Amino acid sequence: MPFRRPTLNDLIARARSELGPQALRRNVEDVLARVLGGAFHGLHGHVDWYGRQAMPDRCGEGQLSRWARMLLMDPRDAGAKASGYVYLPTSEVVTLPAGTRVRDDLGHRYEVTFTTGPYSGAVLVPVQALEVGSDQNLPEGEPVYLVDDVAGVDTGTSAAEFSGGRDIETASQFKRRVLSRLARQPRGGAPGDYAALALEGGAELAWEAVERSGPGTVDVYVAKFDLDSYWGTTTPGAEELEAIREYVIERAPITVEVNVTTPGGNLVVVEAEITPDTAEVREQVENELRALFVREIDEGGTIPLSRISEAIQLAEGLTSHVLTAPVTAPSAIPGNVLYLSTVNFV
Repeated sequence: MPFRRPTLNDLIARARSELGPQALRRNVEDVLARVLGGAFHGLHGHVDWYGRQAMPDRCGEGQLSRWARMLLMDPRDAGAKASGYVYLPTSEVVTLPAGTRVRDDLGHRYEVTFTTGPYSGAVLVPVQALEVGSDQNLPEGEPVYLVDDVAGVDTGTSAAEFSGGRDIETASQFKRRVLSRLARQPRGGAPGDYAALALEGGAELAWEAVERSGPGTVDVYVAKFDLDSYWGTTTPGAEELEAIREYVIERAPITVEVNVTTPGGNLVVVEAEITPDTAEVREQVENELRALFVREIDEGGTIPLSRISEAIQLAEGLTSHVLTAPVTAPSAIPGNVLYLSTVNFV
């Protein structure tokens, strides 16, 4: 039976009734009832907070970190700083001390990691971002500028790609990882264990295929959500993929050959006749279809035509439609997932 937490007014009224009938509205007993009601309301709030900490699906970050430690999981990812090298042409002999700051066109700042020089003509300087995050990664050849004045040096370029920057794991991502670990208990290499290891190792989506590459092998496909992209999902970068691969292989049974990779993509073209056919409704239809393909993403999976039709009909402002393509339920080949390619309106 659910328990309804009493409100402050409920507690005050209860205290008044316990103190007995009161001849005057504003008297000592009335003040005492309000004080007691406030005190009990605070105690109820404290007990309510403790109740939420009991289970990982409702607890705060501190208790969630404790669950992760008990499950021998990695703590919440604090992110990482990008690093690389900057090429700085010089007009005289210069020395760049450690801590010298540079910035890129977007304002991201980096600092020299150790003193470089004296050199003349050009200086190749190792730098590291001042803040964590993937935004600090920088392609090769991008312009950089000195923030701290150094005579003879002004503008340079990134000599190689700045890499290694990683975003801080959000609270929701951390909670999803812990809950996934609880839902998928280790079973000594049984089906499902390898995908669970990949999720623990940093993947947001993971699938496994047993003996697809031969006896004694397990192929693990990993991906991640990216709702800012057209497809709604993406594949991890090279460094992130390698980290997931190392995590899985280190914990997998030694009798199994594990291959961790990213899935390929099978593109699906959707054609529909819609009423009314306006720019606004078209945009809503495309948004609903994109959301469908993100929800239904599955290695080697199939999306029934009924779900595609249902997603179109959910578009705001749409009154009716006729789905003309695809004519059969799209299916991904093994090792691939389905991506929405284009939406054509006929």
